[in-house]
Amino acid sequence: MLNSSANLLEQLLLKKLNQHLDLTGQRSENQYGFRHGRSTEDAIQRVISAAHGAALGAVQHRDLCVVISLDIRNAFNTVPWRRIDAALRRKLVPSLLNVKIRSYFQDRTLLVGESQTSRSVTCGVPQGSVLGPALWNVFYDDLLEIDMPPGVQLVSFVDDVAAIEISRIGPSAAELLKPALDTVAKWVRNNGLEIAPQKSEAVVLTRKYRYDNPLLYVEDHVIPVKPAIRYLGVELDTRLSFTTHIATASKKASDSAKAIGRLMPDVGFPAQAKWAPLGSVTNSKLLYASPTWATTGVKTAKNQQAMARAQRTMTLRTIRSYRTVSAEASSVRISATVGASSFRSTSVSNDFVAVDDAAIIELV
Repeated sequence: MLNSSANLLEQLLLKKLNQHLDLTGQRSENQYGFRHGRSTEDAIQRVISAAHGAALGAVQHRDLCVVISLDIRNAFNTVPWRRIDAALRRKLVPSLLNVKIRSYFQDRTLLVGESQTSRSVTCGVPQGSVLGPALWNVFYDDLLEIDMPPGVQLVSFVDDVAAIEISRIGPSAAELLKPALDTVAKWVRNNGLEIAPQKSEAVVLTRKYRYDNPLLYVEDHVIPVKPAIRYLGVELDTRLSFTTHIATASKKASDSAKAIGRLMPDVGFPAQAKWAPLGSVTNSKLLYASPTWATTGVKTAKNQQAMARAQRTMTLRTIRSYRTVSAEASSVRISATVGASSFRSTSVSNDFVAVDDAAIIELV
């Protein structure tokens, strides 16, 4: 935790830095982290949009959309300060502001262990810093703006960078991605960072029924091509059915509902202080990034049932009914007792799953 005076100084420096970057337009459009008006949903949607574009047309003319998620090992703690300073100069940040930022980084120490041993800090973005995220973006923009081969694009949320390539067949995708991955690996290595190959993975998003997986390598390590990968909290499967994601999210939501439900008595109707956290936690886990997957993910009966089971666990515990009560009846009970204005779980038919204010998902 930084003290108040340090936070105040960082706020002033951040305001000046943001003004310069906004006026000069020197922000990468491929960065979605630490950016006003951008979120993980936007980054996920960009990947999904690329996959949908590759799936257009007749089956024989559809392309493969290869997505590689690259993991940078311990990125925030290892970025060299001299590289941040160089990036600020390349973006023509006023020299006085650059000198202040450089001075702010110098002579930092870290107290380690019970003996509080003092160690000098020579790299990394300060933890808990309000200025650190902006400096990271300034540094990382150089990677995101590197010229890529035709058909290859980089998308990043903070340090999570994904390489997207669209090609007709697997071997041609591997051929185009090889120089792109080599370029990324070289930039990472030259800037004092390190790729974690064992945490990097890939998935092929396609509507084709038959295709060959590309052979992908980064720094002589094989990148496994999996049926589904976890990207920014959403499971992207090959067919973009989101069955894996909904099953995972439903299980987490059910487990949370059961854990919080133990805090509630077995009789009477719960006070708002108890049922509100139960509903908000359950729905937030179930509906994370729902605008990106809801349209496709809730089309199948299997996915509908998985979501309904998770919300049934929450509604049954909220109204303290027997487990034999149906999901529809429990939702009607919540709607009638609490009111639609204060609790949005108001589903009364099989056409909808009860959701919160974040989204209303139609299941027909």
